[in-house]
Formats: sequence, structure tokens, C-alpha cells
Amino acid sequence: MFIFDVETLGKESKAVILSIGCVYFKPEEMPSFEILKENSFFIKFDAEDQVKRLKRNMTKSSLQWWSKQCLNVRKKSFIVTGK
Repeated sequence: MFIFDVETLGKESKAVILSIGCVYFKPEEMPSFEILKENSFFIKFDAEDQVKRLKRNMTKSSLQWWSKQCLNVRKKSFIVTGK
């Protein structure tokens, strides 16, 4: 079974995508946390680049929702490392 999680700045198809995470597991095997980590990936996207280059958009309500999240979550979601 695959589980995907996509974080965005809106509900429309042209919304900025912040990140995508995916994990593969077989529920009947009850995998450990370490196995889940080994069978997963997380990709962080550059929101600023998407707006400038790809003309993707964001909604005010999504930005308001993100502003209410804890600082650690906002940093993880919005800051691209290695730029």
C-alpha cells in the first residue's frame, strides 16, 4: 500500500506545491518505524520559483491556515535548504 501526502498553498490544480511525501508498506506486516522510513521519500519544492516561473498561485485562506501552524512546521514547509 502507498500513502501519499501533498502540501499545497491552495485547493486548485494550479496551486503552489510545497512538498510531497510517500511511504510504502504492507499493513499486515506491521512494519517498524525504521522500515517505514526506509520505504519512504519526501520532496520539498521551491514555492517562490513556482510562482515566478510556473505562474502557480496561492490562496489567502491557505496562507492564513499555514500562519497558524507552529514555527517548526512553517520552517519545514516553506524554507528550501541548499539554495
